[in-house]
Amino acid sequence: MTTFHNTVKIHASPEKVWAVVGDLAGVTKWIPMIAHAKVEGSKRVCTMADGSGELHESISEYSHTTRSYRYTIAEGPLPVKNYRGRFGVEAKGQGALVVWDTEFEVLDPSQEAAVGEIFQGIYTQCLELPKRRIESD
Repeated sequence: MTTFHNTVKIHASPEKVWAVVGDLAGVTKWIPMIAHAKVEGSKRVCTMADGSGELHESISEYSHTTRSYRYTIAEGPLPVKNYRGRFGVEAKGQGALVVWDTEFEVLDPSQEAAVGEIFQGIYTQCLELPKRRIESD
């Protein structure tokens, strides 16, 4: 199982940060690999920007109070399986800390290091985008 724990400190109130990253259909604003996102109940379908297909996700434990949610990817074009994640925004000093925890199994175990490196780059980029956007507002 490959696991990641990523964080970014944003100099804005947790409520302002949650308004951006807690918008389930708004992931297109900060995940460049997603061209379109549609939410129906506890399901989210994300269309990949490169045309490779769709990610079908199940959202659980979504809470405005704790500013967090969990998700699983049921199917999609990623080279992984059993993908689970948790996204949250916490108060941190005068700002907010965004926390993104994920775990998954790589379909081809011989590619685990390469896939892990790619995903780490994606997570880093995806957390920097809302940071820049929110802090520049």
